[in-house]
Amino acid sequence: MTQATVKLQIPFNALIEAITSLDIEQKLKLKQLLEKEITKIQEDYVEEASIPIKQNHDYKLTGEILTIEEIRSRYPREWVLIADTESDEQWNPIEAKF
Repeated sequence: MTQATVKLQIPFNALIEAITSLDIEQKLKLKQLLEKEITKIQEDYVEEASIPIKQNHDYKLTGEILTIEEIRSRYPREWVLIADTESDEQWNPIEAKF
């Protein structure tokens, strides 16, 4: 027996209204489902972001958000690849995800 799947396009506001009308047990069940899905997506993202280098080492995203000062103090003489998450008016990074 094959399972049929259906994808619905529901306006986000309608989804929020539906969620707020749930009772506490339903909200907790939804929370568990969302946490499970988010964890799965994050694990897949980290696996895809692995960068193989010589000597069989893999560098992976940590998912941390640090200020530039924190990055400089933690990795004083190392190259660090970051995703710019906040910049000042001159496009200098203020904090970044790496």
